[in-house]
Formats: sequence, structure tokens, C-alpha cells
Amino acid sequence: MRRLSGLLFTALLVANTVAGSLWAVVLWPLPHRVRYFFAVRCWALANLWLLRVLCGVSWEASGRENLPDGPCVVLMKHSSAFDTIVQALLFPRQTWMLKRELMFVPIFGWGLASMRAIGVDRARGAKGIRSVIRQGRARIRDKGLWVIVFPEGTRVAPGEVGHYAPGGAMIASAAGCPVVPVAHNAGDHWPRRSASKQPGAIRIVIGRPIDPTRAGARKITEEAKSWIEAEVRKIRTISG
Repeated sequence: MRRLSGLLFTALLVANTVAGSLWAVVLWPLPHRVRYFFAVRCWALANLWLLRVLCGVSWEASGRENLPDGPCVVLMKHSSAFDTIVQALLFPRQTWMLKRELMFVPIFGWGLASMRAIGVDRARGAKGIRSVIRQGRARIRDKGLWVIVFPEGTRVAPGEVGHYAPGGAMIASAAGCPVVPVAHNAGDHWPRRSASKQPGAIRIVIGRPIDPTRAGARKITEEAKSWIEAEVRKIRTISG
């Protein structure tokens, strides 16, 4: 039964994602704020409602008082597709750093472009990194958007730690804005590459902002990594 409800949820998630991407494209002539509401926020609300109703998975967040008043860079643990949905409800109007290849996927990629996503072209090496930093700085300073980054780059299984790349901290340094670390245990309830979901509440903790001007990007990234991984272990111990 759990697998069946998970498969139904996945099918509806795909349908909602196609619909949200189409909204982003159709509404492209309108202000970003308008198309973001319909294509991203409504999409996230619908999917998390379906996740709760069909799979019994809810979520709760603490540490919202740590969120700065202005745009910043969020470094978030990446262990589940859940991460890519809930971020739209946790933080103000935002964009995301992601693999450039995703932006060439028909409909979905066009929707990402409409949302001013930042494509990472790893094949370009140092030039690609400089392009990402320029784009991120512009999104924050010129557009007033928050930039969400999964520093591990790909989803990792619960209990595992991926390589934390410094790109997010480099954007924050260039834009002169804080870095906010975020930890959670989503992978325990919505495992990667699995249709089944484990009922229960996903716990999310938002950490205190880190000032990127007091250290280099790699040290800031390591500081964020240490806090995130320690907090994940704490959450999993309490929830387990």
C-alpha cells in the first residue's frame, strides 16, 4: 500500500511539475513575482499537500528567526527530492543554482529559465565558475532574489556526506550577503530512488547566518558543512 501511494504521488508530482513549468513559460511576459507565485509557490503547496495526504509525510521547521531581512545564499543539505520543493515555502522569492543541462530539457528547462535559474557549466572550468558568481551576484543585488544552493551537488543517502563545493559561499562573498545553512532529515522519509515514503514529520532546522566577509569561501563552506552535518545527526537521533 505504501508503495502504491508513493507511485501515485510520483505521478501527480510529475504532472504538477509539467503544469508549473508551462505556467512559468506562458506567464514569462509578466513580472517575475507573478509567475513565481503560480509556477513555484502554488506548485510547492500542491505537492506538499499531496505528500501529506497520500503518503502521511508532513514537515516542520525551526530557526526561522535566523533568516536575515534581505536576500542571501542558502546552503541546504540535499538528501531527497523533498528539498527542492519545500525551499519555495521556507524562503522568500528565490532562484536556484543547478546543472546547466537541466535548462535544455523541453518545457521543464524553459520554466527554469523563466525563473532565472543559475546554470552551472562544469565543462567550462574556471570560466564557468566566474559566470555562476556573476549570475548569482546579479540575482541577489539587482533582482532581490535569494539564491538556494545544494553544495553537495547531488542527493546523498541518509548518514552519508557528499563533497561540499564552495560555489554558494563564493556567490555570497561577491554579493556581500550572509550564508544561511539548513539541515534536515528528509532522506529518512523520502529516500532517493524509491517510490515508497516513510510516514512521519520531516524536521528542518535553519541555522544562524554566517558572515562571508570574515573568511574565505572554502572556510565558510566548511563551517556550514560542520554545522549542517552535526545538526543532521542530532535530528536523526531525536527522530530515530
